This record gives sequence, C-alpha cells and structure tokens, in this order.
Amino acid sequence: MVAAEMKKFFDWILKNKFEFAILVLILATAAFLRLWRISDYMTFLGDEGRDVIVVKNLITKGDLIFIGPVTSIGNMYLGPLYYYMIAPFLALWHLNPVGPSVMVALIGTATVFLTYLTGRLFFSKEVGIFASSLYAIAPIPIIYSHSSWNPNPMPFFALLVIICLFLALKKIQPFWLLGVGASLAFVLQMHYLGFLMFPVVLIFWFLLLFRTLKTKKTIKSFFIYSFSSLVIFAVLMSPLLIFDLKPEHKFLNFNSFKTFFFERQATEAHLSTVNLNPFNAKSRILPIYEQLFTRFLVAKEEWYGRLAGIICTFTLAFISYFSIKEKKRRLEACFLIIWLLIGVLGLSLYQQTIFDHYFGFLNPIPFLLIGIFLWILWRRNFLFRGVAVSFFGLLIFINFANFPLKSEPNYQLKKTKFITEEVIKLSEDRPFNFALMAKNNYDDAYEYFLDLQGHKPVVIDNQNLDLTITDQLFVVCEDEICQPLGYPKWEIAGFSKEKGLALIDKEWKFEGIRLFRLIHGKQME
Repeated sequence: MVAAEMKKFFDWILKNKFEFAILVLILATAAFLRLWRISDYMTFLGDEGRDVIVVKNLITKGDLIFIGPVTSIGNMYLGPLYYYMIAPFLALWHLNPVGPSVMVALIGTATVFLTYLTGRLFFSKEVGIFASSLYAIAPIPIIYSHSSWNPNPMPFFALLVIICLFLALKKIQPFWLLGVGASLAFVLQMHYLGFLMFPVVLIFWFLLLFRTLKTKKTIKSFFIYSFSSLVIFAVLMSPLLIFDLKPEHKFLNFNSFKTFFFERQATEAHLSTVNLNPFNAKSRILPIYEQLFTRFLVAKEEWYGRLAGIICTFTLAFISYFSIKEKKRRLEACFLIIWLLIGVLGLSLYQQTIFDHYFGFLNPIPFLLIGIFLWILWRRNFLFRGVAVSFFGLLIFINFANFPLKSEPNYQLKKTKFITEEVIKLSEDRPFNFALMAKNNYDDAYEYFLDLQGHKPVVIDNQNLDLTITDQLFVVCEDEICQPLGYPKWEIAGFSKEKGLALIDKEWKFEGIRLFRLIHGKQME
C-alpha cells in the first residue's frame, strides 16, 4: 500500500513538474525565513524557560507531564501535548532551547504546505500557490514561527482539522474522522480558543451523517470511525483528567473552567473578560473581522487591511453565489464561510484585547480568500491576469516593507546564557540566591541555564529562612530604573530577613541589562 501511494506521488510530480517546482521554492523560502538565525531572533523569556524546565525534567528524570502551561486568565491549564512535542527536539539539541524553536519553525513551514494543500483541494492549484506564497512571507506567521510557544503550532493543527473534515465529506470516507479527533485535541491543547473549532466540527459531522444516511453504504463504518475519533480525542485529553482526579489537586482545572464560564457570569470581572451573550458582542464583530485581514495579509497596514477585508468579503459573496447558481464547490464555500463566521463571532465574545496568537485557529483563511480572489482574476483573460499579478506584487511589497528579519535580532537567548555564566563565575562556587527585576518577564529563563550548568540558585523558603538565605543574592534588572534595595519582590525582600539588611556589594552592566550582587550588612562589619 505504501509503495502504491509513493508511485502515485511520483507520477503526480512527473505530470506536474512546474507546479511541484514552484511548491518546493515556496517551502524552501518559508523554511529559510523561519530558520535563518533562529537562535538570535527567537524569544526566550520566562514562559519559554518554564517550558524547557518542565521538559528537561521529563528527559533527564522521567517526570511524566499531565498538564501544560497555565492560561493567562482563569487559572486553567492546557494539556501537556505541546511539552511532549518539544521533548525530542530539546533532547536532540542536547537541552539547548533552540531545538524546540526549530520544531516550531518546521511546523510553521508545514503550515505553509497545508495552506497550499487546502487551496488546491478546495479550488485549484493556483489558489494553493497564491495562498501559500503569501503565507510563507507574511511577517506575523514568521515571527510566531521563530519561537517555542504553545499557541504557535495551532494554525497547522487547525488546517489538519479542516482538511480531514473536508476529505471525509467530499469522498464520504468516515476514516478521515480519526484525523479530526486527533487534530482537534492538539488544537485545544495549543490554546483554549481551539474550542471555537468544535461548532465547525459538529456542523460538518452532522452533514456527513446526513450524506452517509443517503448513501446507505457506510453507516456502520461512520459510527465506528466517529466513536474511534472520540476515543482518540479522549485519550489525548486524558492527562488533564488524570491530573484533576489526583486527590491533592481537587479538580483544579475542572473547577476553574466551570467558574470562569458559568458561575461568574453576573460579576463585573467576568463580564470584562468574556460575554456569552452574542448580542452584547455585536459591536466587536466588524473590528475583529478587519483585524484578521489587517494583521495577517498586510502586516498591520490599516488602510490596506480594510481594502483586503472588502476584497475577501466580495470573494466570499462571489463563491457563495457561484456555488448556488452553478451547484459547484458548495461544500468548499460552506467550509470557508462557517469556519470564518464561527471564528469571528466566537472571538467577539472575548471582551479584552485580541492578541495576534488568538487568531491561530483562523489565520489561514485570509490567505485562502485572497488566493481565491487572485485565481478568479487569473482564469479570465490577459488583462485580468495583469491585475492579479499587480495585486499579488503589491501584497508582496507590503509584507517585505514590514519584514521582521530587517530588524536587529533580540539576542534574548544569547543574553540570558551570558548573564547566567557571569553569575556562576561571580558566585565563586558559593551558594547564592537569585532574583529578576522585570515588568514583562520572570526568572525561569535564567534559572534554566543556571540549573543546566549545575548552579541552581537556593530558593528562599519562608519556613526555613536560616537554611535558605545565603550570603549573596544576584539580582538581574531588565527595567530602565533599577533600585534593588527596598524592592518588594519576595526573593529580594526575603534576603534581608534573619541575617540583616542587604547592601549592594557590586554592580555590572551587560548590553542594557544590569547585574547586582547583594550581601548582608553584617558581612561588612
């Protein structure tokens, strides 16, 4: 069977040499833009440090992981699939955090391929080429493909959900539901906004059931594969349940989820976060719709974003009319419309700032719609082809004008590693406490490298101050104003207890970051 599929693949290449060459060029470009100097451009802050600490313990100690990262709201935890995904790459790179970032870059490149595949399956090779070309060079997908962070692979798995659903319906082959169940679990564990894929899946599951009943051939296999898909989904989500079932956790995740969505609806705090009444969210629908096209298609250029939104709305209307009148590609049109509408309406219920990564389950749609628009022009005559090429060139120009690789790298990984090496050298192999002063960061990134090099800082324990307060405290300051003495953070304030007030012994500066060594006042006596 594998040999037969490989033969089909090579036969396809021989018949479509030019298309295959263009696809290879697109993917090579996408890979280059995501992997080039990745260690310099990648983000490595507290969240990334927290993740590699957890995965390092899995690799070196065999500590199984049952929950993933905590969400920014609601005290809910994601599932651990992302941690298991990055584990092989962290191990292959000898515990260097670059490894997981490479994984995300490769998944980002694979997302470009799935964008091409979706466009080709739904409409034509031209749609796939146009859409994937623009996705390959779009600044925001490139930025989010540079770093290891759990929301970043979500577009890849969202596209897998859509492709598997489409193949199940198009060919009435329930076997593809297995891919839907697995991919949906991954989407949900990358970010809880993946819940907005559930209505999409349910709508097309019922449509598949209806089509299956009409054929009267595959109804038994439909229910077998539907149940199997549900089992796959449940198994992949089961670590969260196992975590909640442990007596010491007291259903933490379940209770947080229930409280956030149901028990706090009447409180002002909850309403400021999410409002489940769609009528109260109507004023946010159009801005979110515009943001989707502005942020991803035209690199946040607002005027061009509005134009792109209008063009894509026209494209949706055109393919809807065409599908009704000509009775062609009705299923394809339904997929795009339902996926887009549910996504935008769902995001409008969220009452606070919509960050770029919140669109992860939805962001391939603008590229597919603009690809369809360009294809509509391309298939007419020479004049319209010229318009298509000109508009395509304009989009390329806008994206390259805002290209992220034109900016100086952040060197976060390099700086973090250098600072930790300096702390180890300055500690003179004596125990030390450690603290970070930063408005938008926390110390797990530094602690990862300190621990990796065998110099894990002593954590100050309020119950054992005399045993956990050392003779020196190293404070890294990333803020503009650095005044460690009197700083309210526990790691600094606690250092002054038991052994006298702290004093600044020495200070160093490294590329905008300041490092202090604090000692106790009585050490100076």
